[in-house]
Amino acid sequence: MTVQDDQRLALCGPHRLAQVGRRFGEQGDDLADMAVRGRRTDLERGGQALEGLVAAQGAPAPAGPDGPAAALATANRSGGGGR
Repeated sequence: MTVQDDQRLALCGPHRLAQVGRRFGEQGDDLADMAVRGRRTDLERGGQALEGLVAAQGAPAPAGPDGPAAALATANRSGGGGR
């Protein structure tokens, strides 16, 4: 298996974990972990970008578990959604 094969499988995402695991065993588990970590990183970066957008608009980001999502909903309701 080549590096390109590893990358292609890692990009398939978590929904293919069972198939990858059966086909490649322990190496598939490593690839599945890479895919999950990549997805988590994407979500964290998206949250950071949203926090930056809210801060640029001058609205304080609410604290708590909803954080940036609640801030975006508030901005959209007030017409400050940037559209």
